[in-house]
Amino acid sequence: MRLTLVYTLKAQIDLVGLWEDYLARGTAAADAALQVVVEQASELLTFPEMGRSREDLGPGLRSLRKNNRLLVYKLEGEHIVIVRVIYAQSDLSSTDFET
Repeated sequence: MRLTLVYTLKAQIDLVGLWEDYLARGTAAADAALQVVVEQASELLTFPEMGRSREDLGPGLRSLRKNNRLLVYKLEGEHIVIVRVIYAQSDLSSTDFET
């Protein structure tokens, strides 16, 4: 089975926010920050269960931390659905993880 990555609208908005946060440091820094997340998500294609289970956030959710970012995702058949990309220090209890 070949897995594919799918980003929810919320995750896409999170990525735009990430890029904008780093833009003050220049476009190269913003692009590099985004690339780190994209590479992290791509690793899931080989090791989809490498993130820790986060049933406390929602059914089937898993998370993977890289630097100061938390990638929240779930497996849905042949898809790895990237649900959110948030600051690791975020108040998770007030974050919407619905897809």
